[in-house]
Amino acid sequence: MRNHRQPFPYFLVVLLVAAAVVVWYMFPKSANPYPRQTMVIVGNPMTVVSYNPPDRTLTLITIPDSMEADGTHGYGTYSFDAFWRLGEIDKKDGTVLAESMSEALGVPVPWYIGPRSGEFSAAHDPMALAENIYSVSHIVSYLSGTYRTNIPFSSFIQYVWLLQVVKPDRVQTFDFTGNSTLIADNVTLADGSSALILDPAMVDSRLAHVFEDDAVRTESVSTAILNTTGMPSLGSRAARLLGNLGVSVVSVGNDTPEVKVCTVTGTRDSLLSASAKVIESVLGCRPVEISQSDQADLTARIGATYAKRFLPN
Repeated sequence: MRNHRQPFPYFLVVLLVAAAVVVWYMFPKSANPYPRQTMVIVGNPMTVVSYNPPDRTLTLITIPDSMEADGTHGYGTYSFDAFWRLGEIDKKDGTVLAESMSEALGVPVPWYIGPRSGEFSAAHDPMALAENIYSVSHIVSYLSGTYRTNIPFSSFIQYVWLLQVVKPDRVQTFDFTGNSTLIADNVTLADGSSALILDPAMVDSRLAHVFEDDAVRTESVSTAILNTTGMPSLGSRAARLLGNLGVSVVSVGNDTPEVKVCTVTGTRDSLLSASAKVIESVLGCRPVEISQSDQADLTARIGATYAKRFLPN
């Protein structure tokens, strides 16, 4: 007897997408204080996709996968494609790449998506790559575990819909594949070979204001950053991250004693600001109310928990 293969019920996928979109609108989750949703798509080039719900803009950033940057958790300086492979070897999946990309760009990059092996094929148009991955036909790929990703299914569905409806004038692209020296130094290594080493200051210059939260920037709540740990430059790292999000950082220094969990100190009104909420969300700080502020409206004390991000584990 001839075995007739049953066709895949694609109409169920369509219904699933429709249901997910309805759920997204009717039962929204509590809003994150920093609303941007940012991910790295693993390929050559690496593509960072960032959607900003308040103004419905989409930002695409392409970076050569061979470009090197400082990693988190003591990994040292490696290329972005190496961070992807190291995550698989050390059973940390794509968090090694996502966290290293976050440090490279100085903004939160919580999500990643890539194939189970290797990288996605290179695409001349980063938007075309994103649309291909986030398509109705690839919902099955997500459900079957074809991807290495930490993106929730509901968010995957949202992007399937989003990339179909976003207006072209709402898409901003930064292509650093053909102009790598705009954000990196071409360094000659000891063995005579050369490598592109990402320069955070150059990145900040090229992406100035792109990731700022308008509500945070316009309120101009002054913020002091104090490093309470023995790790050098930890305060500067936190200040760069917050500054790129629009927080008005007015000073960076050190303080004692060391705190375990980051705290953000300010008056009641200051702690109700958008800046305070973003600091609490991004750095995991605990709010501490005081009757009167000193040098700045808010003071963020960075502690051991945040420092663990840069220690081997």
